[in-house]
Amino acid sequence: MKKISLPLAKPIITSYPTTTAVLSIILTESSSLPWFYNNFIQLYSRGKEFIQTGLEFYNDFIFKFCPLIAQEHLTSESIEILDIDVVIFMLRLLEKNKYIFVYLDMFHIRAYTQAYQKKHDYHAALIYGFDSEEKIFYIADFFNGKYSYETATYEEICSGYYSMGKFNLQQNISGINVLSFNKSPFGLYEKEKWIFNAAMVSTLIQDYLSSKDSYAILGTPKENLICGIEVYNVLIENLNEIHNGNKKLSEFHIKPFHISWNHKTVMLDRIKYMGELGVLKNYKKLYDDYKEIVTLSLITRNIALKSFITNDASLMISVSEKLHYMISQEKLILQDLVNQLE
Repeated sequence: MKKISLPLAKPIITSYPTTTAVLSIILTESSSLPWFYNNFIQLYSRGKEFIQTGLEFYNDFIFKFCPLIAQEHLTSESIEILDIDVVIFMLRLLEKNKYIFVYLDMFHIRAYTQAYQKKHDYHAALIYGFDSEEKIFYIADFFNGKYSYETATYEEICSGYYSMGKFNLQQNISGINVLSFNKSPFGLYEKEKWIFNAAMVSTLIQDYLSSKDSYAILGTPKENLICGIEVYNVLIENLNEIHNGNKKLSEFHIKPFHISWNHKTVMLDRIKYMGELGVLKNYKKLYDDYKEIVTLSLITRNIALKSFITNDASLMISVSEKLHYMISQEKLILQDLVNQLE
């Protein structure tokens, strides 16, 4: 009998399963902190309509973007050709200290209480261990709206995996993603380590403040991309449309407000990190000032959540006003931060 539970860090960003899974893995190693704080500065949305349901960091291309995660993707077609017992295959991967990121049909998995035996819908879970005596896998995902850790039987995972065929997903997201911490991101220069890049951070913060597209450098240009602080202006415009009766509250989602809070929390942690490194001389005042931004972002998220729960669209007026004040103050604080870095 064997029990394996691979290490996971408490996720700092809890907005999308892919980003959350990657950060849960790489942040188990303190050597990943410089890379983390060098990034996750910019925000974007894929268009004015999409902003109603989500903002993003690097979710679209996190596997490509993050050098500290090693990814091997086996399509469902490849697994079928190899005639592999998927449960045994997953167990062997976990024994080799490999994490498994896989889309599953929630209908078959008890931990997804909102869908179990009720409806066929899929979501991406991170499998990080197993107990061979109990015949269960340890899985992490957004269960009941919160990123948490549950178990699923071998049979549930098997059924959830093979049931994915009905959704006709693209091959690039079907099958199994095998993940591990990349201990040699520099290849032959394996003794090299990531260092905090204050100049890069300054540039990305300026991109954020000027709403410049920072993602083009990755070779992934997108049509109608809205970047940086401009996402808030567009979000406010959309919220005002609710007040004017041109949009319905049901067209919106809590996700952009939650991601905004994640963004502010990470920026606050970054300010503290830079202060402790000695990069910012007057970081305590910046830190105290920016704590107000974090508080405002949490308040707007909570008011928005109350609006959705009570179906009270009038609450979005307060959300809009607070967002407007928040970004006006954030501009001043972050510009002061940039000035100190130059």
